[in-house]
Amino acid sequence: MAYQFTLDETKPVQHITKTFGTIPRIPQYRMEDKSFGDWKLKTFKLGLAQGYWSTVSNQSEASGGHNIALIKNGETVMSVTPMECESHLIPCNNAKGNVVIAGLGLAMITINLLEKKAVKKITVLEIDDGIIDLYPDILAGKDHKLWCDNIASGRLQIIKQDCTKPISAEIKKEDWAH
Repeated sequence: MAYQFTLDETKPVQHITKTFGTIPRIPQYRMEDKSFGDWKLKTFKLGLAQGYWSTVSNQSEASGGHNIALIKNGETVMSVTPMECESHLIPCNNAKGNVVIAGLGLAMITINLLEKKAVKKITVLEIDDGIIDLYPDILAGKDHKLWCDNIASGRLQIIKQDCTKPISAEIKKEDWAH
């Protein structure tokens, strides 16, 4: 028998959270357009949009209707949309212990995991110095502080690494690998 998921259209958010867990929150960003090398941060208006499970979402209203996208050479790599938020549902709700994240992007999953007491350490593997250099400056408010505090304590570390290549022996010696 094939798996089927039917959304309770009378209470969609409650149905999604009961099935998968809490919907990850959108981090606070400094909502400004910025270019750096081949990369660009661009704000955009989203309005109502569809997610993986939600048929319509107004999640961008939390940021005044503005969202942010990370673009490389004209192609969107990551953007704050209902699909992006919903794609983090299962990993965010099930993560615990030492967590490794492949790619930093807009750090949505990283910020959400930093708020979980069950997550003891987060290691983000990121190949691009330009992306690494964005942080914590693109974050605002409590998320900027959350990032800085966790970097300072060692609970969050960013390692320059191409995730499509074998991980070096030196990086494997890190605490997260055990």
